[in-house]
Amino acid sequence: MTETTLRDREPSSAGAWLMRSLPSPSRGPGSPEAQPQDQPRDNAIRSVPDAPPSGRRDWSASLDLIHEATAAIRISEERASELEEELQRTVAQAQERAATLEAQIAVALNRAELAERRADDAEEWLARMHDAVVNGFSRRETQTTSAHPATSAA
Repeated sequence: MTETTLRDREPSSAGAWLMRSLPSPSRGPGSPEAQPQDQPRDNAIRSVPDAPPSGRRDWSASLDLIHEATAAIRISEERASELEEELQRTVAQAQERAATLEAQIAVALNRAELAERRADDAEEWLARMHDAVVNGFSRRETQTTSAHPATSAA
């Protein structure tokens, strides 16, 4: 793979970062492309001269890596900031929703207490009506039997 094909790849690719540390084909005969295919890659890296013949080092690949790393860090920090803002919005929405639900629960509890009181009152009145009906009919039987003793004996 050449350095230009690696640069065309996605910058976050770990392989691209590792491969960019290798010298470019323009650096001389020690580059991986100039090595025979059957020679191991480690030997190719070890045989690369430390500096080009002109005595000056080519730091462009290192600078490219630094630019990509700083861009990746900046993007990560921006994403972290966005996520923190989203988290704060979500927390605020959750707190608002919780307050709304608590208010609804309080209203529902009040309604339930009122319904229980009304049910207790209704049960009390039902018991009174039952007693009145039972007592009203049982009195007539008592009055009827005491008024006609012969009917009750027969």
